[in-house]
Amino acid sequence: MDSGDASQPMDYTDCFVAFIDILGFKELVSHSKANADLRASLIHILRTAATLSETYHSIQNLEDAVTEHYKTQIRAFSDSVVLFVPSKTNALADLLRKVRYLHDRFLELGCCIRAGVTVGEMYWDSAWSPANPSVVKSEETTKEPETKHVEFDRDILPTQPITLGPALLDAYKLESEVAVYPRVIFSPRLMKEMQRLVYRARRENAGALPRAVYPFPLYMGKCIDLSPSLLDFVRMDSDGVPFLDVFHKDIDRNDTLRIEREILDGGKFGVRWIRDRITHEAFMRETRKRLANYSAEQQVEKVSMKYLWLANYFNNSIGKLEIEPIPIEWASTND
Repeated sequence: MDSGDASQPMDYTDCFVAFIDILGFKELVSHSKANADLRASLIHILRTAATLSETYHSIQNLEDAVTEHYKTQIRAFSDSVVLFVPSKTNALADLLRKVRYLHDRFLELGCCIRAGVTVGEMYWDSAWSPANPSVVKSEETTKEPETKHVEFDRDILPTQPITLGPALLDAYKLESEVAVYPRVIFSPRLMKEMQRLVYRARRENAGALPRAVYPFPLYMGKCIDLSPSLLDFVRMDSDGVPFLDVFHKDIDRNDTLRIEREILDGGKFGVRWIRDRITHEAFMRETRKRLANYSAEQQVEKVSMKYLWLANYFNNSIGKLEIEPIPIEWASTND
């Protein structure tokens, strides 16, 4: 018996893909066994990442006027999260916004993330991009409703969280072998494509940035003279690896609830969700407190170095803000 629908295309689809490793997630899950609030928060974080603002990206076929709606797919398992969406949606900024959201929320819980972002082939089920149901041919509008017969249970298959494709392997390799530190890095192919689009638009004096490199909704301000583009939110590290500048002063963070940790009796901690508008300076001040505490708490050198890198990156992002840099004492390592 066939295990799939012969009419369902099995070709890969070019997608933007992010593979995220949540550092310290195992400890959070362990604490969540006895902490219902924390358990609920972890579930809420992952659910919200998939539903932030406009998660459907519409593409209309001009020939038949059918509009397809593509929804960013999110898969969470163990301490990893995968997000992907077809590149033809030009939804890279939206995917990065979701990654930024996860970064902020887990940082508030005492974790940091490491991720690889690329573009490449992934399996995409047509059920994830349904055509507009309101679009029907005129000759069909007078037909009586009829029962739909299928040769197998097609209603069940689309719900299966299939996550498959060469780009997933590439993103995982970026995260596990190249990123090293808690940073969200970009593949050479994705960087080359972003640079090509931005440089061509500026060279040709185009009136607007190509949608693929337009920073909305990661950035909610105005774009003047083709700036800023997504490239303005990419930072080059000392080892030549490009990464998402999550501490950039122009990143919008007024999109959802944020978390505050509360120390309870007996050394346990609780969480509470707060909805307010937060300025960049307020965010950086709160982040400084967390990073200073986390760096001091980490006793394992391998883990401590990751937090120290993040603290150093934070210090280099303070700019003109009147915030005291985090004291950093780099651990010595033997080659």
